[in-house]
Amino acid sequence: MLSLFGCACNHTDQQPVNCDSPSDYLPAECSTEEDLPSTEITWPADLNTLLDIAFSNNPETRLAWQRAKIAEAQKGKAAAVFFPQVKLKAIAANSKDIAGQNPSDNKRLITHESTVFYPQIEITYSLFKFGAHRARAEAAKSELLAANFQYNRALQTLAFSVQMAYFNLDSAKEAVSANQLSLDDAKASLEYAQRRYDSGLGNINDLLKARANLSQAQFQFEHSSANIETARAELARVLGLQVSSQIDIFNPNIDNNIDDALLGQVDDILAKTLECHPHILAAKARFDAATQANKSASRNLMPELIAGFTGSINKVKHYDSNYQKYSAFVGLQWDLFDGFANLNNVIEARARTRAAKHELQAAKLDTAKNVWDQYHKFKSACRQLKAAGEYEKSAKEAFDSIQLAYANGLGSFLDLMTAQNSLASARQKLVASKNGLAISLAALAYAAGNLTINDRNR
Repeated sequence: MLSLFGCACNHTDQQPVNCDSPSDYLPAECSTEEDLPSTEITWPADLNTLLDIAFSNNPETRLAWQRAKIAEAQKGKAAAVFFPQVKLKAIAANSKDIAGQNPSDNKRLITHESTVFYPQIEITYSLFKFGAHRARAEAAKSELLAANFQYNRALQTLAFSVQMAYFNLDSAKEAVSANQLSLDDAKASLEYAQRRYDSGLGNINDLLKARANLSQAQFQFEHSSANIETARAELARVLGLQVSSQIDIFNPNIDNNIDDALLGQVDDILAKTLECHPHILAAKARFDAATQANKSASRNLMPELIAGFTGSINKVKHYDSNYQKYSAFVGLQWDLFDGFANLNNVIEARARTRAAKHELQAAKLDTAKNVWDQYHKFKSACRQLKAAGEYEKSAKEAFDSIQLAYANGLGSFLDLMTAQNSLASARQKLVASKNGLAISLAALAYAAGNLTINDRNR
């Protein structure tokens, strides 16, 4: 039922990072809303279909994807220093040399006029910076990995929200079915009370209590019916769809047949989670990025060796000559004093590195705590479902026996009402226990850093 040892499962358009080789991952182009297929959704839908719909429509995953694309662009910007920087200039100018003014006609005497076209190219290249540029590029690469792992987590968060809404809608429908059974029982009890009253074996108090009991059962049924629409609206929201009465699901097959091996492998789950959880991997990538940024800031205090080439042509109109100039150079540049800007950059980078280290430690502790908590909630949910099933079975047998006795004039109405209320309570506890098991299983998968549980609800 639960894939606890995978980092994240693949999806068609939006691929999560594979934790086995995260350094090989670069995000592909994400589909825009205009690119989405306009296929009609068939209702009711199973959990896998709902996940596909949510991945295609919910804006949260698209927001995380664009953040990953921003990180990818920043990685490209950081790598720009490894390429030559080329600048091209072109200047056109017209100049006049005026010698003076003619006294007789007040006209200016133009002695020289020229038009100059001056194209120039400049190429510079950083030869050596004591590893500062490479460290900056490595920091940007780690930030890209962190954004990719955060995108993974966004997919997992959305998948968990879809599962919550899916199982809550199913639970609301199951509650209506349970309340319908209780309503039928209340109608039968009223019928028996009416017969005994008409035959003179019953009393008016029992009949009035039976009517009140029917009204209460009717109220519970109507109240639970409204909860279906609330759950349907929440499912539509997480799917990114307009709420509609057409939205419906296939009922999941939730039982208590949990593999005993799963119930005894919390240490294995914790070990794999700490190794492959997207939240931890993102924190680790941010720590690596801060470490590289600290190295780059420290080495920015050192001089830089550069090389370059410049070339220009000076073309003058009216003259049959060109002035050409070419030069190549190797130089050393060093910011000896910049108002302590670089020094403060180093102090900031060191603080960010320490903060990222503490963030990584906190992420590991929080993740381990969540897995441990959800694991034991899951174990408890398994036991609760088993107990609820036995309780519902016993309550049904007791109610059937007491109802038969009352119908034959051998039991009291108080015993019948007590058995009926116990059965109604047992049915609701069974519905809640099924929902609790499904939610706790999904929560355990989410805490362990997985996308979804295996679909067994066809």
